[in-house]
Amino acid sequence: MTPLEFPPTQGAEEAWTDTVFRPFWLGLDANARSQYLHHWEASPEWRDALAFAFEGPLTMDHAADAAESDSHLDEWRQLRWCKRGFLSRLLGGRD
Repeated sequence: MTPLEFPPTQGAEEAWTDTVFRPFWLGLDANARSQYLHHWEASPEWRDALAFAFEGPLTMDHAADAAESDSHLDEWRQLRWCKRGFLSRLLGGRD
């Protein structure tokens, strides 16, 4: 399976890609990207997939997509908190 045949799915993977990896990758200059790929011994297929996914012409509003991912994660956290046990909520247990 090639990298482009296995894109992140919607949900946690997409949220991580939008809120963590995309800003990281786009914040690197060409030299830093090359060093990163060399360090992780990225195959030509992975290099092509990263270039395709993150360096091509913008066909979507990535900022809006990242905001949507943040909203999804906030809803998920709220739902997760609501499913905690009564005593855990009452006593302020960890989220």
